[in-house]
Amino acid sequence: MREIMSIIFEISTSPLEISNNPIIDYLIMGIIGIIAYKVAFILVVEIEIFGAIGSILHWTIRIFIFITCWFILSLIIVGIKFILSIPLWCWIVFGLCLILLIIIHPKKHPNSLLNKKII
Repeated sequence: MREIMSIIFEISTSPLEISNNPIIDYLIMGIIGIIAYKVAFILVVEIEIFGAIGSILHWTIRIFIFITCWFILSLIIVGIKFILSIPLWCWIVFGLCLILLIIIHPKKHPNSLLNKKII
């Protein structure tokens, strides 16, 4: 049973990649794999299901956690790449608009939270 589930795990996780660098991908996937293994092992031991059903449950949890962690990490990396692709002048304009909003907003609305003293 272990061999079959191991093959299914390899087939389902082998096409996944996070960056275009294979060395970084192997390192990150290895760390995610260790995390998924530890979490799945702890959950199955806590539930106290052993044998073939425990093995199937372990591999199912492991695949689910691995793909979930990969997806979340991929979204974070895509978000960082998007933020870094925005030109510097856009960030300067955004910052100036935010500063102006913070300065002008309390004057128009005297009961604003920005007018309250912190201490």
